[in-house]
Amino acid sequence: MCRRWWLSCLIVSLALGCAQVRLVEKHATGGGVIAIPAHAALGSNRHRRKAEKLMEQMCPGGYVIDHEQEVITGQVTHTNTNVNRSGVPLLSAFGLGPTFEDHQSTVSTEDMKEWRIWFRPKDAPPPENLPIRATAAGGSTKKPEGVAPAAHQAPAPKK
Repeated sequence: MCRRWWLSCLIVSLALGCAQVRLVEKHATGGGVIAIPAHAALGSNRHRRKAEKLMEQMCPGGYVIDHEQEVITGQVTHTNTNVNRSGVPLLSAFGLGPTFEDHQSTVSTEDMKEWRIWFRPKDAPPPENLPIRATAAGGSTKKPEGVAPAAHQAPAPKK
C-alpha cells in the first residue's frame, strides 16, 4: 500500500513539474516573452504569480505587458484500438474452433498550447514587431514575411 502511494505521488509531482513558467525570448531592452501553461492563463494562480515575479526581476523599474495570447506549440495524436474477439474460448484455446477478431481504431489529434506574455520595461518604447493575433479559425500568430514596413523600403527609382 505504501509503495503504491509513493508511486502515485511521484507521478503527480512529475506531471506538475512539466508545466512551468519559463522565459521563451529575451529582448535587448530588458523585456521578453514568458510562457506559462495554457490552463493557467486565467485567474490568480501560482503560474501567473511566478510569471509576474520573473517580469519584476527582469524589469526592476517596473514593466508593461504589451500583449498576451495563447500559442499552439505542437500536436499530440492519440490512437485508441478496440479488439473484439468472438468464438468458443475453450475450443479456440486448443485450436479446435475458429476465433474471430474485429479491430476498431479511433485516431484523434489535439493541439498543445501555452499562454505567452510579451512584456517590456516601463520606460522602454513599445515594440513594432508584436505578433498579429490569431484568427478565430486558428490562423498564424506571425506577421507575413516578405513585406517590409514603409520606413524600411528602398525609395522608388526616379525616372
